[in-house]
Amino acid sequence: MFDIWVSTRASTTSPWNPPVLVSGINSLEDDRVPALSPDGSILYFDSTRAGGSGGFDLYSTTRVSVNRSSTTDFDGDGRTDIAVYRNGIWYILQSSNGQVAAQQFGASSDVPIAGANVQ
Repeated sequence: MFDIWVSTRASTTSPWNPPVLVSGINSLEDDRVPALSPDGSILYFDSTRAGGSGGFDLYSTTRVSVNRSSTTDFDGDGRTDIAVYRNGIWYILQSSNGQVAAQQFGASSDVPIAGANVQ
């Protein structure tokens, strides 16, 4: 069984603390391959947990912090943005300026599924 662990340290020159299981994320199945979003607010991982499409499905969870914006605030203005996935591209209506931004993610044959919002 695979689980997701975390280790912290006070600064880049400090020693690492012993690793601990990430609270509220691990299931009784395999949970693995964690990756953080560039701003560190979203953890992506794959899992064989029940309720997926089969195999290793992609899940995400949000870091809860008063210093971070919503995971759907793509343009950093503190307001929720609307995003649509079509043919391998995310189209994001930015609340800050009303413009649409396009961002390719994965392959056009990928099918996004709802992620678990584990806190």
